[in-house]
Amino acid sequence: MMEEYEKYLHERLINRKYKNAVLCLSGGTDSALVFYLICEYVVENNIQGFQITPIHGWDMRRVNAYSPTSAKKVYSYIKNKFPTVKINDLYLFAYNKLDGEDKPKYHRPVYRLFEKEKMLDRDMMFSGSTLAPQDKSFKYKDPGSINRKIGVKTRKGILFQDTQIISSYDKRWVRLMYEEKGLKEIFQYTVSCIGDEPNGPCKSCWWCHEKYWAFGRYDGESL
Repeated sequence: MMEEYEKYLHERLINRKYKNAVLCLSGGTDSALVFYLICEYVVENNIQGFQITPIHGWDMRRVNAYSPTSAKKVYSYIKNKFPTVKINDLYLFAYNKLDGEDKPKYHRPVYRLFEKEKMLDRDMMFSGSTLAPQDKSFKYKDPGSINRKIGVKTRKGILFQDTQIISSYDKRWVRLMYEEKGLKEIFQYTVSCIGDEPNGPCKSCWWCHEKYWAFGRYDGESL
């Protein structure tokens, strides 16, 4: 029986024959897994002509944490793992997010640029959003920035909708997939903390607690 993410990919890459994809590569465990699963699916199903462009946005207000480092390491790992998949250069962009603003505000112009430059010809934007922990033992309040869909109107009037391929799963499922796919190496590259501490993860933000809830480990630790 196919997993939900496999059904999603089957519908878009095989039934609809979509060829171009953009992936929001945050540098976290979820988007790194999505990157891996997409490329694995393309190889296993011998899908021809497919290409994927990972993008990463960096909030310049962060003083100590430089997330592009993690995104670059994940990118290099996946590119080496799947040499037959056309993986375009990692597209990096910076922004200065004000308090109370959402990241999508700064991602939408990038999507519009991609459409204008004909880097996108179909609604193929993948992200790594997952379900918040449903376990009652997880007592930290939902930060309100997960499971978010990013709608973008293009010059053709099409609404590109961000495709959240693993949004029906939580991070403990992500951990199981890391174990099943043998992704120990890629795990150590991923970062979740938003605390911007000088000496590693803060171990107190929502994202640190979610990662520890699922993996029993914080950023920088090995599986």
